[in-house]
Amino acid sequence: MLEDPLTVSIPRQLAEKGEIKLKRTVALRLTGQLFKMRQNVNLKSHVLDVPELFWSEASLQGLYDAVREYMEIDPRVKALNLKLDSVADLVCGLPLASPLIHPVFSVELNVSDPSR
Repeated sequence: MLEDPLTVSIPRQLAEKGEIKLKRTVALRLTGQLFKMRQNVNLKSHVLDVPELFWSEASLQGLYDAVREYMEIDPRVKALNLKLDSVADLVCGLPLASPLIHPVFSVELNVSDPSR
């Protein structure tokens, strides 16, 4: 998704034409793919969890931490989430950029004037 030609072309279309030609179903698929990737990285991935073995064998915790640091797990997950944030910004802006797309969620804020 991060390097998909469709995803990559959206910012270019916005910069060059000020709008994009994208059907609602395509936008919803992009949104679904984004949710799925975030879920896989942050909720389903066992990379972020400490394995059960290290709960029962506390003496191995240092080894686990050293391997995790060596493999740069935390910085890699952080970098991937930053990339997904960029895609999320793009996907969230789709309804504004195309008259064919309507927001999936709409929020109406009622803000009262405190001076009244």
